[in-house]
Amino acid sequence: MTAVAIRLRFEFRRRWKAWLSLAIVLALVGGGVLAAFAGSRRTNSVYQRFVGTQRAFDQFIIDFASFDPEVAAITKEQLVTLPEVDEVHAVKIFENIGEGVFSASVDPAFGVSFQVPKVIEGRMPSPASVDEFAAPVGIAETMGLRVGGHMDVRFVGAPAPPTFEPQPLPPMRLKLVGTYALPGELPPIGDVPPFMRVSLGFYERHADDLLTTTYWLVRLHRADQLSAFRTGLERFSQGKPVIGFTHEAVSKNVKRSFALQGTALALLGGLLAAAGAAIFGQTMARQSALEGAEYPTLRALGMTRTQLTVLGIVRSAAVGIVGGSGAIAVAFFLSPLTPTGLARVAEPAPGLRFDALVVGGGGAAVAVAVFLLGLLPAWLASRRAQEGVDVALDQPPKGSALVRLIARSIRRSPSAVTGARFALEPGRGRTAVPVRSTILGSVLGLAALTMAFTFGAGLNNLLATPRLYGTTWDARVSPVGEDDPELIREAMTKVRADPATRRVAAGISSVPFLLNGIPADALSFPAEESSFLPPLLRGRMPRSDEEILVGPKTLRLTAGRIGGSVEVNALGTEAIPFRIVGVGVIPATGHTGNIGEGAFTTFSGMARIFPFAASTDVQEFMISFKPSVDRRATIARLQETLGDLLAVEPAQEPADIVNFGRNRNLPLVLAGFLAVLAAGTIGHLLVTGIARRRRDLAILKSVGFVRSQLRNTVVWQASILAGLAVVAGLPVGIAAGRWSWTSYAESLGVIPVAKVAWLPVLLAIPIAFALANLIAVWPARSAARTPAAEVLRTE
Repeated sequence: MTAVAIRLRFEFRRRWKAWLSLAIVLALVGGGVLAAFAGSRRTNSVYQRFVGTQRAFDQFIIDFASFDPEVAAITKEQLVTLPEVDEVHAVKIFENIGEGVFSASVDPAFGVSFQVPKVIEGRMPSPASVDEFAAPVGIAETMGLRVGGHMDVRFVGAPAPPTFEPQPLPPMRLKLVGTYALPGELPPIGDVPPFMRVSLGFYERHADDLLTTTYWLVRLHRADQLSAFRTGLERFSQGKPVIGFTHEAVSKNVKRSFALQGTALALLGGLLAAAGAAIFGQTMARQSALEGAEYPTLRALGMTRTQLTVLGIVRSAAVGIVGGSGAIAVAFFLSPLTPTGLARVAEPAPGLRFDALVVGGGGAAVAVAVFLLGLLPAWLASRRAQEGVDVALDQPPKGSALVRLIARSIRRSPSAVTGARFALEPGRGRTAVPVRSTILGSVLGLAALTMAFTFGAGLNNLLATPRLYGTTWDARVSPVGEDDPELIREAMTKVRADPATRRVAAGISSVPFLLNGIPADALSFPAEESSFLPPLLRGRMPRSDEEILVGPKTLRLTAGRIGGSVEVNALGTEAIPFRIVGVGVIPATGHTGNIGEGAFTTFSGMARIFPFAASTDVQEFMISFKPSVDRRATIARLQETLGDLLAVEPAQEPADIVNFGRNRNLPLVLAGFLAVLAAGTIGHLLVTGIARRRRDLAILKSVGFVRSQLRNTVVWQASILAGLAVVAGLPVGIAAGRWSWTSYAESLGVIPVAKVAWLPVLLAIPIAFALANLIAVWPARSAARTPAAEVLRTE
């Protein structure tokens, strides 16, 4: 292989700059791809790593027995006797009127060796303070608070004689001293208000004055002992239900949110890899063709076909190794950019991170991919040399049928015909330009942008149509503190009489069912209140106390089917069989409110699990307003009318959609990146085309083309490329956007209604042409200034 080595040394001295530029481009594109995939893995794993560093709870139990004797009373002394239990900590929840729920731990270990908060700004409340609090990250901003600012809170006083009823207390001013992130509270869960943290000193000062509820936070020795723990809990529940939720259930929506970000990053990496492979593959093929222009001469001098093939392979391998190594370095230095958004807050170890599997293995894969991309062109070049085909300059390229069609349509415009040829025919040898990769890149960019707009239109329609995600009411009225059925019945009468009200219905929501051991918060309305019933996807609504309707995700998780049986129980009770009669969109409510999950049954069916549902006393009710009313103003007016002991809460968007809404611009960012890439490929084609086709431009000028015609040639070239992108990219983008939104909506468990954002899609047409012509301005001027005599003399 001495001939190969000699030729390589010669080519390296002449063309090392071209090879190095290829390697640099490869390093930048490959590094971006690896960084996106590594960021995806980092984002997907961030919550699990966050939980591990914060020593999170496995199960929490609400001491609800003081409010309802039909619920089991569970004590800390009982819990610590279970062999699966490692730690039990008590958290006191202070009932208050208004936004947020204030809590304090009575255990000094809380926040130190258990449920350790990650402080984002400021600090946690001082243990001895009585007027400080901290808020979950993002909540303070939502509530218009800042660290160092104050909040007036109206707590509910503990029941006292003579009425023994809870009463709102005068406002108490508390100071916000910090924000934090904590497992189970990142982000707010379902429609449960966010927890604020006050100190042990606050609790000791006000323990006897304020109405409180106790939460038991339980940490097990191992996470896989949860089933055994639940079984042991039945010994203390005496057949009564226990109100409690697992950490896995309450954190499901935030993990899904992070997974969505991870998927988006993986999608970015895949799209960038596809575009990069297409463009770089064309570049490698063109480079091999240029190098192969001298292969017939080398073949005549005695080099074999195998030697010529090895020559091309070694050249590609060198570029691949250097570019792959550079891609590893680029990906490593880009790693601090991920994760983003809320996941970045939860990341236990932000900054530089080397993912050996993705970055290390991916760098090797980049080198191998470039080797493979160069293998076929090298073999083809050597084959042409073997067959004696001249690949240098004088073989006329095969014309394009589309160019011939355009030429017949616009014969009177020589600039248009020539521009079409420049746009659609790559040329051969040293004059070859990457036409195919440019067309592919422009179509891909516009299709991705259109897909993002279409996907966004489906999301906006979902957010604007609550019934699509199961919420069939506008507001809910529930008691603050202990239930008072008489007070709620009077409130229903007042609300029915309000001119803004369309319908009112008593209901029960956020009831913690377990279906085949899977958490599924349950909901119930009277059968006659058909407008409040969950939207039906398949089957029918329950009619008896042995029938149940489930969300599509719950159906999958329980491996159930319509007509089949499912075991239903609450924590601490024995399971009872129910028959699944339908699948519907259950609204996300309660601690484990996740869209697409949950169950709906009759009042009598719910009473089989929770006896309090059999009571004729109204515990809460839902309101549907007339379409024309101002909902926010109406809710504020009703709250003033009903008083402080009842809370009028607007229907909440489910946490899944809220989390997705925080990242709703991510598809547009990805699409915008591809659109910029498409614009860059068009610009690259125009600039390189002018440089490579100087001889063609000089000939055109010598046969009579004036400067304006040369400029128009380049303008037509850019316009035809934009037209191809519009004609192919828009339909593909709309179809892909509708399909992706429908698939995503079905995976969420909502009613899949696809929409097309016609305004931005139609605006994309003139913008695409305008952008293409704007990009063509400088190359057109350069083409018009081509010195015909000098070029023809030298080339």
